[in-house]
Order: sequence, then structure tokens, then C-alpha cells
Amino acid sequence: MAIRPSVPSNGPDPNDDRNRAENRANDDRANQGGADQDGVDQDAVDQAGVNSDRANNESADRSELWSRDWDAEIEPPRTPATDVRFRCDQRFMWVKFIGAVVFIGTPIVASASWTGLIVGAFVGAGLIVYGARDVLAPVRLAADTDGVTVIAGFAGHRRLAWSEIERVRLDERSRYGGRQALLEVDAGESLHFFSRYDLGMPPSEALELVREVRGHR
Repeated sequence: MAIRPSVPSNGPDPNDDRNRAENRANDDRANQGGADQDGVDQDAVDQAGVNSDRANNESADRSELWSRDWDAEIEPPRTPATDVRFRCDQRFMWVKFIGAVVFIGTPIVASASWTGLIVGAFVGAGLIVYGARDVLAPVRLAADTDGVTVIAGFAGHRRLAWSEIERVRLDERSRYGGRQALLEVDAGESLHFFSRYDLGMPPSEALELVREVRGHR
């Protein structure tokens, strides 16, 4: 067996240095990759936390809105009425005055005949009178625990105690080709009727209020 003579070493092997450098580079890349992954994971966790907070806030807002809607639907108990007043509809009062101006002014502007002027003035004067009644006596019916006050005559009022009133009811019948409801106050010797215009509301609603007041006397 032949023996191979040993060759003396002249220094460190360059391949070993290159290998060590590559190993260090790989370790650095691995460490950097792990740090990047940790950063990504942390960002994901932060984003998930933000989304969770936003969802919680939206849920709280919806709950608060639902609560407000629920509270709005629950009406507090209404205090029983003990004194009510029914006023005539002021819109029709202005219609009367405007109509009076139209009936009086149109024949004058149009240079109508004396007949047209007289008719226009007569109709206009009537509307002014009825409009003045709304101004002088806007309250047509009032009720309290002692009785009712009804309009009487042109602009006067009459006081009736509950003991004088036999009944208060809704009078429904056909008038002028249609169904019309009136509030009737029966005082025995006299009857008093009130329309929607006189009461400023449907007579059925006014009847409920009057009965409520009468029930607390």
C-alpha cells in the first residue's frame, strides 16, 4: 500500500470563509423574515382590533337608535281634560274676507252695471259680517267641570250647567248630497249644533273631549 505524502498547509481555506459568509447571510435573511412575519402578524392583530372596535361602536349606535325609537313609540299617559275650548277654523275667516274683497272689487274694476255693483256689494257685505262674527266670537263651544258655554245669537254666549244638559251626541245625516256629522248639545228646551268648522276639529273627536270633561265633574 502506497503512502501519500502529506502536503503542508499554506493557510486558511478560502472555501471555508465563503461558506461561513453564506451561512451568516442565510441566518440574517431568516431573522429578517421572522421579524417581517412578526410585523405582519402584529399588523393583522391591530387591524382585527380596529375592526372589532368599529363593529362594537356600530352595534352600540344601532342599539341606542332602536332604544330612542322604542321610547318615542311609548306615549306618556295623557292628563284627563277638565277644561276645553273649541274655536272656529281661522282659515275660513280669511276666506270670507278675501271673498268679500273679490265680490266688491271685481264689479268696480270691470266697470259693471249698477246691478252688478249692487249684487257684488251685497254679497261682499254678507261675507264681511260673517267674518266679523268669527273675530268677535271665535270660541263656539267651551266645556269645564261645571257645564258648557255655547254661542248664542250673532256673537253672544249662553252658559249651561251639566244638570241642564240632557245629552251630548253625534248627529250624522245626509246633507247637501253628502254625509255630514254635527256635534249636538241637547239642553231640553234648546238644541245647539256645531260643525267641523265651528269646532276646528272633527265633531267625533270633540265629542270624546266633551264626554271626558263631563266624566270628571
